[in-house]
Order: sequence, then C-alpha cells, then structure tokens
Amino acid sequence: MTKKDLTEMSVQELEAHARDVARELARKEAQRLNELRKKVEDYAVSLGTSISELFGKRTKSEAQPKSSKQRAPLYKDDAGKEYFRASPKWTEAQKEKFRIRTEEG
Repeated sequence: MTKKDLTEMSVQELEAHARDVARELARKEAQRLNELRKKVEDYAVSLGTSISELFGKRTKSEAQPKSSKQRAPLYKDDAGKEYFRASPKWTEAQKEKFRIRTEEG
C-alpha cells in the first residue's frame, strides 16, 4: 500500500478512503471479537463445560418479556370499532359520545 498525502486527494477520493477505513475497522473489530469468543469457548471446554451451559441461550423474547396486561378500550365508535385513545379528528362532542362508561370512572 502506498502512502499518499491526504491534502493532495480530491473530496471523492477522501470519501472513498474514509469508507474503506471504516469498513476495514469494522472487519478488524469483528475479527478481534471472534478471536476472543473462541478463546472463551476453548477455556470453557477446558473446564468441562460449554458457553451455552454457563449462560444458556436466551432469545429476544426471553430477554425482554412482554407485558400480559390487557387494557380496556376507552372509546367505541358507531361502527363498533374500539379505540384506546381519542382520534385527533373527533370533536369534543364525538369524544363524549364515543367514550365507554365504566363502573370505575
């Protein structure tokens, strides 16, 4: 690779160079992480276990459990469609008309 003075490069050449540098940095970082991952896996095997045994395999749904709480709709229009909030297009009279009355409020 030849060393070229950056001040002599055009804008397009500098942008291309910056993209190449960013791509190479990402590749090197991924390579470094893969090497570290391999070392940890090898160490776990030398101890007679595996990474999945130590930490388990967590899926996205396990990592962020969803709430099972059900909400009651606050509004129901003439067509029977239920809403959890008022439409910004509704007038105050329509909001009052469509509001579902509950025993609590």
